[in-house]
Amino acid sequence: MSSHESRPGDASSATPIPRLPAGSRLHRFEQRLDTWWLDQMLSTLIAALNMHDGDTADHSARVAALVVDLAGEVGYTAGSPELEEVRRAALLHDIGKLGIDAAILQKPGSLSDDEWRAMETHPGLGYLMLKDIPPLLGSAEMVYASHERWDGGGYPRGLEREQIPEGARLLILADGWDAMTSDRPYRKALSFEAALQEVHDNVGTQFDPTAVAALDRLVTQRAGRWEAGEPRAAA
Repeated sequence: MSSHESRPGDASSATPIPRLPAGSRLHRFEQRLDTWWLDQMLSTLIAALNMHDGDTADHSARVAALVVDLAGEVGYTAGSPELEEVRRAALLHDIGKLGIDAAILQKPGSLSDDEWRAMETHPGLGYLMLKDIPPLLGSAEMVYASHERWDGGGYPRGLEREQIPEGARLLILADGWDAMTSDRPYRKALSFEAALQEVHDNVGTQFDPTAVAALDRLVTQRAGRWEAGEPRAAA
């Protein structure tokens, strides 16, 4: 296994859960129950993170809304398991911050070197929290890669280009967009136009060019107007 493929913690060997025969009414009920249980667990995790780091639930919802639209632009099928995997990753991309001191998360000024090192552990912590839940393994991989960069300068593993899962590359852009267009303790939000310029200034370095092209198509389609819950519109 290469250094790029390393994982925090040891791999588990969970015993497979017996499943009902595919196509049966009980199997369909089992699938609906699985989805209900998973959605309830996601809501609980996000609520816990929101208590630890306020407003995270709103941020995650906005990121998830945009990542779904970006995924549609690059060919994901509406309602597909692959799209749902990306959406769940977006909702949970910051879940590892439960393991970070709230004083660091809410610090109004610049972080010290030690605080940055602590902050940079959160994608790996998120992966550890999610990887042993079978329906969330694909999402866990995206969470783990959610702070990488197209040019390899991100963290925690320094992945680059196609080493980063495609869904994570969309998530990186959606997360960056929402960060730029939202008020943070250390700065005010950028305008729609300034955020779009910032994205283009970082295409091919921080952001995947294909993901940025998808964002540009959304901007053109909507003429800068966004639906409620998605990134804010130009003034």
